[in-house]
Amino acid sequence: SWVQGLTDLQTLYQMNAFPENTGELTELEAVALFQEKKAAMLLDGSWRVGSIADQENVLLVPFPARADGPRQNSDMIGGFSMGFYITEKAWNDQAKRKAAVDFVNTMTANDSILEFNSSGSASPISARTVEGSNPLLQSISTVNGNATAYIGAVQDTIELSVRNTLFEKMSDIASGTLSIEAVLNDFVELNNKIQ
Repeated sequence: SWVQGLTDLQTLYQMNAFPENTGELTELEAVALFQEKKAAMLLDGSWRVGSIADQENVLLVPFPARADGPRQNSDMIGGFSMGFYITEKAWNDQAKRKAAVDFVNTMTANDSILEFNSSGSASPISARTVEGSNPLLQSISTVNGNATAYIGAVQDTIELSVRNTLFEKMSDIASGTLSIEAVLNDFVELNNKIQ
């Protein structure tokens, strides 16, 4: 599936779906292209939503699944970087538990999420549509409400230095300069050494 996914990336690159200088763009520059409406889409995590300036004309849409693949368009990728957590120490302390739970409930309430989003400081993840919310928030609510499965992000299971070896080769993979199979074989071998 990784070979097929990277082959799809090559196909998109050959169709000129990316800017000419894609290989040299930083993450901030890529986001700026989207914010300035010089790029039609941005593939990013939920943390990016709060910083999107135009929330009236931007929508969240599920990343399409391959017709021959094992997942559905309604499957969501999520990791441990999402959400609020209560420590075991606070949970086990009856004096602190209620305060911790109340804090999480307050921070994840729809009104709080809307406030965070309006300030650009957080992503508006909500399971229900909030009346009067902007089109971006409504689209997020719809996608979240239609989620059929949550799948862990593969990158969260791979050590950062190993991931970076693959990420650093993406432009060469997309342009066809490097063999997908050779890069993935090296990647798997390096990952096996670390584990």
